[in-house]
Amino acid sequence: MWLVILVYATMKGDKVWGYGSTSIGYTKVDSYYNSSYVMSSDRGMQFAFGITHYDGDKEPVDDESYGKVVARFVTWGLDPSNGSTVVSPPLPTKRCTDEDLRLSGDSSDFYPAHEGSARDLSTYGKKLWCFDYDKFADAGYDHALEVQGDYNADKARTIKLTFEKCNSETFNGTCQSDENISKWLVRKFFLVLEN
Repeated sequence: MWLVILVYATMKGDKVWGYGSTSIGYTKVDSYYNSSYVMSSDRGMQFAFGITHYDGDKEPVDDESYGKVVARFVTWGLDPSNGSTVVSPPLPTKRCTDEDLRLSGDSSDFYPAHEGSARDLSTYGKKLWCFDYDKFADAGYDHALEVQGDYNADKARTIKLTFEKCNSETFNGTCQSDENISKWLVRKFFLVLEN
């Protein structure tokens, strides 16, 4: 029995200490929003995202020859004629500017950073991607950014962030090998700034 427990603990410890293929899902309160609750960028919802090493370097680490972080709408139950889950094409994004993040000026849709978070935002701000609302209509979206319900609702629209490996059919260059991509991803972290 002790051998089984020791082997199991070693396997789990290797995952934690080696930062293997760990996956984390998080909700503050399950089923908090009912399926009719809608939140949009018009009502103050904003977020930016990126990828980084945890090293304090201010310069972006994105390299499309490895892949990129993309945001997509994931929708289910909203269209009575389509009962399946629908995943959108990548949402239009642009590299965030200091003005977008309210690091300079006052015209940003983001709230001012809390004094305890301002240093981190200053450090990692160049690595963040913002939604490019000017291109949403061209991409076929009738509303800038809108989510509805929550993960446990019978109908909802959420936003999914994923790292998508380089695709030689869509990238105008040479993609890295799967082995190099896996090595590059070690100790990389998603960044998310939200209102």
